[in-house]
Amino acid sequence: MELRSYGLYFLMCMVILSCTNQVEEPKEEMLTPYELGNQNQTTTYEECIAFYKELASSSSKLNIQNIGTTDSGLPLHLVTFNPDSEFNFKKLHATKSVVLINNGIHPGEPDGIDASMMLMRDLVYSKIKLPKNTVLALIPIYNVGGSLNRNTSTRANQNGPEAYGFRGNALNYDLNRDFIKNDTENAKSFQQLFHMVKPDFFVDTHVSNGADYQYTLTHLYTQEDKLGEPLGVLQNQFKKDISTLLKEQGLESTPYVNVFNRSPKEGFSQFYDSSRYSTGYTALFHTPGLMIETHMLKPYEQRVSQTYSFLKTILDYVDQNSERLKSTRLAHEDYWKNQSYYPLTHRIDSSKSKQFLFKGYASEFQESKLGEYPRLKYLQDRPENTVIDYYNRFIVQDSVRIPKAFVIQSKYPKIIDHLRRNQVAVETIEKDTVFEVEVDYIKDYKTSRSPYEGHYYHYQTQTSSSTEELSFQKGDVIAYTQQNALRYLMESLEARAPNSFFNWNYFDAILQRKEGFSPYVFEDLAFDLLEEDPLLKAKVDSVKTLNPNFKGYPLLNFIFRNSRYLEKDFMRYPIYKIP
Repeated sequence: MELRSYGLYFLMCMVILSCTNQVEEPKEEMLTPYELGNQNQTTTYEECIAFYKELASSSSKLNIQNIGTTDSGLPLHLVTFNPDSEFNFKKLHATKSVVLINNGIHPGEPDGIDASMMLMRDLVYSKIKLPKNTVLALIPIYNVGGSLNRNTSTRANQNGPEAYGFRGNALNYDLNRDFIKNDTENAKSFQQLFHMVKPDFFVDTHVSNGADYQYTLTHLYTQEDKLGEPLGVLQNQFKKDISTLLKEQGLESTPYVNVFNRSPKEGFSQFYDSSRYSTGYTALFHTPGLMIETHMLKPYEQRVSQTYSFLKTILDYVDQNSERLKSTRLAHEDYWKNQSYYPLTHRIDSSKSKQFLFKGYASEFQESKLGEYPRLKYLQDRPENTVIDYYNRFIVQDSVRIPKAFVIQSKYPKIIDHLRRNQVAVETIEKDTVFEVEVDYIKDYKTSRSPYEGHYYHYQTQTSSSTEELSFQKGDVIAYTQQNALRYLMESLEARAPNSFFNWNYFDAILQRKEGFSPYVFEDLAFDLLEEDPLLKAKVDSVKTLNPNFKGYPLLNFIFRNSRYLEKDFMRYPIYKIP
């Protein structure tokens, strides 16, 4: 090759390299709205998304995409950082772990929103150590509608920022109660995103408001006994190690202070994150995680800074323990598939407590200036370190045998849609058929007197079961429990599970009788029924013995409900089990 050709080749290479460098390393460091302000201001939704789009356009290591929609009508965004510039999660999982951060579920708690923007920027600029074995994915702002509902007064107890979003979403739902019941488009899009990303570790960022104490950082890991072995054991080790790493940085942290209007120095228990909450939902798919809860009364700048450090520490730690985490998650799947019974409810094990030195403040009850009653007052000028009891062990209170499968009729497309969105493998019945199933009947339940997140929620549900031959139609589906979604199936379809679709009012129509009787006509028929059915007569006599006043309509109603005239669908739970 001639010298002139070499020179031209070299010049072309330099041009290409220069263009490449412009893509990989932005000329000027981008600052977040938080950094450009007075550190007591948080980004708006529009500023946040524009920031990530500009950052992604400047680097091939960052990707931003839309995943579904939200109740605001705007999309849910996913931002992903990978030094290898690969964003196909199916390919990524073969070699890397994924950490997923969820921000702005309560937009009035925006610490994680601003901290994550700086963290992603610093990764793009290589200002901090880049992960080798881990990909970082995050939702910039989950509650889009709440973020757009910006105000300065709804967080009455919080020390900054100056303006912020609202807790409820565009339809006024608290999204951190909607992860399994799915009233919102946000929750549906989250499920789509979650199952695409398939994170190995999950983080949700919040601000805490239950008591006053010295800490800025508190953490709420998913409850380890509920999570089960072996992942619960590994997460417990993660929790200890990450707290130690934070302490080495001069950052003290404590378990989430689960008290309200009383002093933490009396001791407290771990918060139980059921499947309505984010970490409770992700745990159903063998993803450990935590909620970061910064303290509301600490200055905003301090909260954002420590949230940044916490997130970076988690990313570094998962990166160092990537293989261990992935292999434990696989073992955890097998653990659940080998269980015969599923724990429906847990309670605190009061016989076991962990003692630790809690850094709080002295407190006392003082006479209120508003009236003649005592009010709790924390004395911030008197730091007080107290050894307290922390109850973080739970034991199973109620359990149920895991069936081979659930059968869902095609007339409940909403239920089937939820299952498919959560990647539950279902088998479609190809032709009308009759087979034997276990049928649950609702025997008792209680209903909240006040609305809760759009529902009059049922609780303390009790069932009885019988084995029956039922007809099923072409198009009905069978969901076998021997799959990764076993826990999701048990939590959503088992009627007695606290966050089941039944308890969230999906099947309230079965609780109302559609046919009845006229007492003046049924009186004679009831007498004949007792003559024909000795067992029914024995039941009636037994009740009469216990209650001499058992007569009139209550007596007729009892006979009616225990006779062949009672409609079959009344109180019959329409999700059937193959034992």
